[in-house]
Parts: sequence; C-alpha cells; structure tokens
Amino acid sequence: MTAPWALAAPMTLELSHKDGDTISGDVQFTARVRSEALVTSVEFYIGDNLRETDQSTPYQFNIDTLTEDDGPFSVTFAAYNSEGGSVKKTLRLKIDNGLNKGVGYHVGIANEALQESQWAKAILHGRTALRIDGNDNSARLVLARANLGAGVLDLAQKFAEDIVASDPANVPARQLLSGINLRRAFLALERGTSDNATLLGTLTEAFRSAATNQNAANAARIDAMGEPTDETLPAYADALLDIRRFNDAARRLAPVFAKDPSKIGHGNRLIYAYLRSARLKDAAEAIDLARRSNTMDAETYALAACFHAYIGETEKASAAMKEALLLDPSRNTVVTAQIFTSLRAGNLNGMGQVLQQYRQSNGDPTLTGYYQSVLLQQARRPDEARIAFENAILTDAASYELLTERAIQAYTYSFNESLSSEQVDRQRGIAKALLEAAIEARPDSFEALTALAMLAMQDGNKDDTMKWARAAVGAAPEYAGAQYALAGALQMMQRPSEARKAMEAAGAIDRTLVGVPAPGSAVDLLRYLYSKGRTPWLAAPGR
Repeated sequence: MTAPWALAAPMTLELSHKDGDTISGDVQFTARVRSEALVTSVEFYIGDNLRETDQSTPYQFNIDTLTEDDGPFSVTFAAYNSEGGSVKKTLRLKIDNGLNKGVGYHVGIANEALQESQWAKAILHGRTALRIDGNDNSARLVLARANLGAGVLDLAQKFAEDIVASDPANVPARQLLSGINLRRAFLALERGTSDNATLLGTLTEAFRSAATNQNAANAARIDAMGEPTDETLPAYADALLDIRRFNDAARRLAPVFAKDPSKIGHGNRLIYAYLRSARLKDAAEAIDLARRSNTMDAETYALAACFHAYIGETEKASAAMKEALLLDPSRNTVVTAQIFTSLRAGNLNGMGQVLQQYRQSNGDPTLTGYYQSVLLQQARRPDEARIAFENAILTDAASYELLTERAIQAYTYSFNESLSSEQVDRQRGIAKALLEAAIEARPDSFEALTALAMLAMQDGNKDDTMKWARAAVGAAPEYAGAQYALAGALQMMQRPSEARKAMEAAGAIDRTLVGVPAPGSAVDLLRYLYSKGRTPWLAAPGR
C-alpha cells in the first residue's frame, strides 16, 4: 500500500515556523502550498492526532500552548491536491511558557502590563500564572482587570466572581465587580436600543449590584483594621470617613475632642463628619470649641467656611476661607473647600480654576469627577457632564453623592424640549434608577431621599412624595432640602399650616430660604437642589 504521505504529483509546503523553534502563548501557524493541481485540503496534527482541516486559503491553524505542557512538542502539516498528490512536514518544537518561573513572576509582569494598558500581554501572563496554580487569586485578579480593560466583561466577571467565591472579603475583587456592573450599565445607556422597561431594569440592577459590591469591599476593609486604639484612632476614623460612615466616625471622635480640644486633627475629622451628615448644630459646636480653645488650623477654617456657606452666611464663609488660605493654601481640604464655596456662591469661573489646580495635584479622582460633572452641567454641557460622571463612578461605585448628582442631571435634562415623550420617560427612569442605587449605597442618604420626593412630586403622587420627604427629614432633620421637600409634600396634601412650619424649619437652616414659599411643583424643588441643595463634599482632613 502506498503511504498516505507519498507524492503522487509535484507539491511543496512552506511553513511560518521552522524546526527547533521555541513557542509560547497563543501561536498561529500558516502553511503555504505550491501545487500545479488544485489544493483540496491541509491537515494539522499535534503529535499523531488530527486537530484541524482547512480547505481554503490562507491555511492557518491556532493552538493555545498553555493547554500543553512545557517541553518538546511536535506538529505535522499534510497537504493534498485534486490529482491525489500529497506532501507533509513535521516540526519538532519546544514549548516554553516559563512555568518554572512561578506565579509571582508572571503576575508581576501582568501588573506592569496593566499599568501600560497592554491588555493582551497582561492576559497572557495572568493565564500563565493560573496555569501554574489554578487557585491563585492574584492571577485571577490580573485576568479580571485585563479583561475589563479589554472590554470582555463576561470573562472579567467570571474571574472576579471566582475570587469572591474563594475569598468573600477580597476588597479588590469586590471593587472590580462594581466596575464591571457599571460598565454594563454604561453600555446599556450607550446602545439605548432596548425598550424603556428593559433598559431601566438593566440599569437598576447594574448600579445596585455595583454599590452592593463596593459596600462589601468597604466593610471588609474596616473589619481588617480591628478595634482602634488611641494611637490608631485617626487612621480608623479616616477609613470610616472614606466609606461614608460619618456617624460612626463622629461617635468615636467626639469624646476625644471634647476631652482634649488641642487634638485638632481629631476635631477636624469630627467637624467633617458632622458636615457630611448634615448635623449642623453639632458642627457649629465643634467649630466653636476649636475657636474658644484657640486650636483652629487651616483645615478647621476651611471646614468653617463650608459650614457658613452652606447655611447662607456668605460673609462669614468668606472670612473663614481667607484665614484658611493664609495658614496653608496647599492642603487638599482647603483647596476643595474653595471649590465648594465657589459653587455655592455661583462663582463658576473661580470654581473651575481651583478645580483645575486640584486635578493637577492628583486629587481624589471621585471628588474631582463629581465637581467636574457639576461644573459641566452648570455650563450646559450635559454630554461632557455625563462622561465625567461615568469616569468618576468607576473609581467608587458606592458614591451616593455622584449617583444623586447624576440623577438630578438626568431629571433636569428631561425638560429638554427636543426630547420625545419616550425619551423624557427614559431620562426620568434613569434618574430613579440612579437614586435607588444611591439608597443601596447609603440607606440614609438624605439627598437621594429628597430627590426621590422630587420625582414623586413630578408624577403627582402625593403619598410617595410625603413618604420620601419624611424619610429624608428623618435621616437628616437639619438638611434644608429635606425640609423644603416636606413643605411641598404638605402643600400637596392641602395642609398649609404644616407646610409653613416646614418652611420655617428650612429657613432656619439655610438663610436663602427665609420668606420663600413652599415648592408648588417639582421644578421649584429642582431649582433649589440644583443650586443650593448640595451638602459640603471636600477632601477629608488629616491627609
């Protein structure tokens, strides 16, 4: 019998690789066949096993060497033509993926590639590390990050979920899952091809899942720190402030500062916690204690400036800001206090200049993105505001501040006269989805609860308007926006005397609301939240 490789007609076979080559990773072989007769097929063998047959040019065959062992490796190519001719070539190769170099070596290279956005290289070395140890979470982590960067969300999610399954307290994996869910949300928004119900369902689930995973990561971070000592209390309080557990931070700091006002670092953190949770009377008392104790520093004055600006005392805010700048204009708390007070005063040019300074100093990307989005929205550049939000929320999926701000922006955009009724409904649905995610991130988010009251007021739903407004007041009785929303809810219920009392409470908190009637519509409430409803958010002191 004639051997299957016997030449019945003249043929030559040229290959992209040569005998003795060392290969690694994903490899593509290309075969070029010269024949006077029609080439009918080319076969590809690994060892003696037929792996693939190609019947049209270019004759290309792919292998993943990571599915093979390092060491000697042979492949054979056989070509046939229509006249019964055939030719074959065998290459004796060597696979060397560096498996003997260990997991750490490949994870290190993968992390360097991630920093340069070299996703394919990071994936290759991450897979190699996982080939060495199939249970290594550092390898899974680089693979999750690289696939996220490459836009392969399903694989990114799989690797991140594998980590969480083996280590539920893994903070980076939880944060990655947040980012993956947010990317899904942004893709859904970008495509916008689904009906409103489907799109909004996707958005709600994505944003809420992202916030849940981020909160789980935050909780794991705190648990890992253990119970604080006197020495570690500042760092512990910083961690609480970072994850927005303001009341917990205040509970730890208040007795220490009350006992020893010279510990102004503790005092500044305490004032910050009070401001962020709209505990204005407590903030005023802490500021006054620092003033009477003659311990105020640049950060204390910056915090005082934000306090006075927020309650409408512009002259006092200006004076405190001047003192802060004289003492130390470089502190991030001072710089971001300038941003907030400029915004509160409607000085967008000044806000933009200081924000640029903060960005150039590598300020907190979440905070920077928040104010960048606010500034762009105020400048009536909604598309750029949205992009700034999307970039910022990827850095902290549990930022209820960003979620609430973007919700108000979406609601504002719904009044664009060029939108169809379906597009209006979509924008308002997006606003609601964002606010529900904000509540998931922080259940007592009084800004988000107030905004939900606004949406209910827009729908003419008296009961829901009252429900959300009362929830907002319950979460933060000293938040003027909540009292203003409650006044509107009471007005809807035709309870004018109670509405007036709520407005008196709002005016007692924010001087700009003195003499203002209860909001007669959701638009009235929107105008206030858009211009004056933001509580001070600035870089935390002590950093």
